[in-house]
Amino acid sequence: GQLPPIHDVLHALDEPSNVVTEMVSESRVLHGLGHADSSELEEMLHLHGIAPSEAELERVMGGVNSFGEHKSGEVTSENVDKVVVRLRHGCEGTLARLLAENMNDGLNEGEAPSCLGWSLAVLSINWCPALIDASLVKPVLRKRQHLLRTEKRRNEAIPPVENLQLEYDAEIPIWSNHVDGDGVVTLHVPGSLAKRDRIAELRRRLHEEFESEAETNSQCALATSSGRRSIIVYVGDSSTDLAALLEADIGIIMGKSSSTVLIAERWGIQISPLQKRDRSKFRDVIVCGEKNRDQKIIWQVESWQEIDEMIRELDDYWE
Repeated sequence: GQLPPIHDVLHALDEPSNVVTEMVSESRVLHGLGHADSSELEEMLHLHGIAPSEAELERVMGGVNSFGEHKSGEVTSENVDKVVVRLRHGCEGTLARLLAENMNDGLNEGEAPSCLGWSLAVLSINWCPALIDASLVKPVLRKRQHLLRTEKRRNEAIPPVENLQLEYDAEIPIWSNHVDGDGVVTLHVPGSLAKRDRIAELRRRLHEEFESEAETNSQCALATSSGRRSIIVYVGDSSTDLAALLEADIGIIMGKSSSTVLIAERWGIQISPLQKRDRSKFRDVIVCGEKNRDQKIIWQVESWQEIDEMIRELDDYWE
């Protein structure tokens, strides 16, 4: 028979999880967790974490999610019960570079900018804001600050970065569910369709800003650097990301989620390796600033390096 719409299926898959979340919330078993802030969680992660070697990172890359959650790589009597949150190799550097737009300030004539004003936000169903801030946002901002100050020191001969106070002067919005001090869970992002709706709302706001700037400039915005249309790149790793991946201009799935691939193939969604892309596949995104809305394609990667290379390709085109 005819398959139901994919969004109906994704909504049905979300329902059991939401029911369990409601039961957990009513039971108050999470009482007290909401009082922990990101600084406390970060201290706990450092206390229980074990710094991985490059070999360990390579060995466990297949078992982490798009942010990098997994159990510590080397199993010993000292760390067997310690659960650590680590970023997948290359994640921190790629995201920090995208945020380091001020690195372009002081470039010599003829030098290419490192990136063209990308912004970052985090959208999650399972992680609370404090954990996201401690395990992802703060490490990325520290790396960004290091990149900025290294570049500035190279140009202006300022003191070493370790002698300077860190300042988190970039904002990274976090859209996720919340647990309060009483253990009550508030579902700001109740499922895959809520993720899709967030991306759609972001697209609407970006479109309004684009139209407003184009009207102000009274010229074709696509022909100017100040009026370039924004695009949305979404990176996910599970079936709950599928609707948002399709809504984004460039949807990228990290790793090989069997459930996501199975659903995508069943509903006629193409999953292609990002490394095998060609310019024709990206033509709508590059030229028009958004993809063909009828195009059902998701790009698959095994590493953040592949994403970094794609972003650099877009940057080169838009220079």
